[in-house]
Order: sequence, then structure tokens, then C-alpha cells
Amino acid sequence: MEEMRMNQSFEAQDLPMRWHKFMIYFLLWFGAVIGFVVGFPLLIDMMLYWQYVPLYSAFPALRYLNIALAVCIIVLAAYQIYVRFQLARLRVGATEKLFTFYKVGIALSVGYMVLMIAIIMINTNVSFSAILGEFFWQILRDVVPSLIMFFCNKAYYNKRAHLFVN
Repeated sequence: MEEMRMNQSFEAQDLPMRWHKFMIYFLLWFGAVIGFVVGFPLLIDMMLYWQYVPLYSAFPALRYLNIALAVCIIVLAAYQIYVRFQLARLRVGATEKLFTFYKVGIALSVGYMVLMIAIIMINTNVSFSAILGEFFWQILRDVVPSLIMFFCNKAYYNKRAHLFVN
């Protein structure tokens, strides 16, 4: 019985870490760079405002929503770098921080779409179903990849939870 337990723990320690290395050496850095590249210009554009005068005169709350979105994107990019270092050092709780990153990203995408739909509905006579039809593919594009990454990483890192002890 003792020998069986030792074999199981040896097999658990022998799991490949290629995906983990890909995450910490490329994917999390790349995602953070994309977040900064999208977030800062979006924030600057929203602050300058003059480019979007016709849009924001029709939908005044949209400007503030977009400024909040830009700030959230920048904060998430910074958090992504923090999570990357936690994962690289195999810190206790690093995987939960990664899962939190995905959950917050999904909530941000869905919340932004819901608020944008509400802003459009308040300022126009367009029906909810017409607006949802327009945003449906955008919601799928933003949320589905994050959900897939969340569940794949959860399965991957749950098998390797014993490694995160620092």
C-alpha cells in the first residue's frame, strides 16, 4: 500500500509542465502587452473626446463607460503580469489568482456589454432583441475564449496543485 502511494506521488511530480512554461514565458506577457496597447490608447482617446463628439452627444454615458473600460483593461494587464510572476515562482495561491484573472475578465466583458446595451436602449427606441442580435457575436468573441481558457487551465493546474508550495 505504501509503495502504491509513493508511485502515485512520483507520477504526480512527473507531470509535464510545457503549458505552464508557455503561459509564463509567452501567453501572460503577450496578454499584458495587448492589454496595455489597447487600454492606454483607448483611455487617451476617451480623454481627448473631440474625435467622438457626435457619438458621445447621442450617448453621453458611453464616454464614461469607455473610460472605465480602459482603466479596467490597464489594471487587468498589470494584474496579469503579477499573476505571471506568481505562477513562475510556484507561489501558493498563484493558480487561484490566474482563475480570478479569467473570472474578472469575463465579468468585465459581460458587464460592459450589458451596460452598453442599457445605454443604447435608454437613448433610443431600439428593442432589446435587436440590440442583443448586434452584440451577440461580440459577446461570444469576448467571453467564449476566456471560458475555454479558464476551464482548461483549471483542469491543468488542479492536477499540479501540489507544485505550488512556495
